[in-house]
Amino acid sequence: KRIYKEAIERHVEKLNISCKGISGSSVVNIISNEIHKGTWYTWAEGDLAYVNFTYWNSKVDVTLYYRDTHDQQIQMEATFAAILPSLNQGSNYDKIKAVHDYLCNSIAYTYGYHDTYDALCRNVGVCQSYTSLFMKFMSAMGIPCYAQEGTVNGEAHVWNVVYLDGEWYNIDLTWDDEGGRDVGYKYFLKCDADWEGHHHGGATATKSMEVTGKSAI
Repeated sequence: KRIYKEAIERHVEKLNISCKGISGSSVVNIISNEIHKGTWYTWAEGDLAYVNFTYWNSKVDVTLYYRDTHDQQIQMEATFAAILPSLNQGSNYDKIKAVHDYLCNSIAYTYGYHDTYDALCRNVGVCQSYTSLFMKFMSAMGIPCYAQEGTVNGEAHVWNVVYLDGEWYNIDLTWDDEGGRDVGYKYFLKCDADWEGHHHGGATATKSMEVTGKSAI
């Protein structure tokens, strides 16, 4: 899993995995179920768009396809590195809220833009953009987080589930972006019982997290 994740972060396009004592099909199942949460697609790391696996015995050949060009990736990493320090302060709660507020303030919901580069460098995007960029910040901050695909009012949607103080919470930045400089918290660190509008959640917490601290400016 570590080798695979590092390959995605470096935008590696071809990867060969060989494991002793485990079959190639088992390796693919681990990657699918534990990293991509059961789907070949991910809004998680490095703007990975699609993965193709070929496996036999204990070997796996992986071809990875990305949404961004190499130059866009360089620009995105430079922009990300400049923003990260100001948000990566305080407790994990403080960090989650700071990223939530920053992204809700900086991204304008715009059809046709789907990846992390769009959200970070163009400040536009749809739910995939919010979700993937939030995960990028959480990964850099060492906070466990994943993307949860589902439906909202019968339409496909993706949001985040983030780990805080021993529990998993639902968080949907797309729906908390109320436009302009307005940031909502109706979908911020929620338990499943409070997860309105979504056909399912992914929280283990039985009570939603209370919103504290300064609101976004």
